[in-house]
Amino acid sequence: MITDTFKTPTFDSLPTVVNEMSRKIDRMERLIENLSPHKVDDNIPMDLDECSEFTGLAKPTIYSKCSLKEIPFHKKGKKLYFFQEELLDWIKKGKPHQSVAADSLKHLKIKKGGLHV
Repeated sequence: MITDTFKTPTFDSLPTVVNEMSRKIDRMERLIENLSPHKVDDNIPMDLDECSEFTGLAKPTIYSKCSLKEIPFHKKGKKLYFFQEELLDWIKKGKPHQSVAADSLKHLKIKKGGLHV
């Protein structure tokens, strides 16, 4: 129940107030969990469309990454399957971001007497 007036709790009433707030938070958490449209089970495979939505990658990009074995996937017949946990691990282990300057200097070799292209 929502009340319009707020009374400042006294020191003696703090345990009761904290207990009431804790119960309200628990109730709110249960309500939020029930509002979730669908709970994702890591063990249920995703198809290509779901993988595309989950990763934000275009379908042709996913096909390309599968053929190059750059993304975790499972194949049954002609159908590709993906698991959320494996995709999350793949994303976490991804290539770390490098600066543009570091990328542009990769082809340079340092020898005695200076840089050589």
